[in-house]
Amino acid sequence: MTAPRVAVLGAMACMAVPCLTACAAAPPPGTSSESAERDIAALHTSKCGSCHTAPAPRTRTREHLEDAFARHKKRVRLSGEEWAELTDYLALPEGKTARQP
Repeated sequence: MTAPRVAVLGAMACMAVPCLTACAAAPPPGTSSESAERDIAALHTSKCGSCHTAPAPRTRTREHLEDAFARHKKRVRLSGEEWAELTDYLALPEGKTARQP
């Protein structure tokens, strides 16, 4: 091999290593956060949808949800963590506003 060709191949190898490392560091599909999102979505459908039309995710303010959940906690048995996850799942992102029903 000629010196310029070796230099080019060496430079390409140096550029490929960070790219391969970045690809390897990406979490695989089905990670725990995706799994948790699916779990809370299933809980939302089964618990909320069993008595009334379940609200769409990210359409209610956190204040509205906490007020509604205070009433629902008398009838629906969920852990404190499940209530918190359900609130996070249904609540609007911070700074957004919505018309409440």
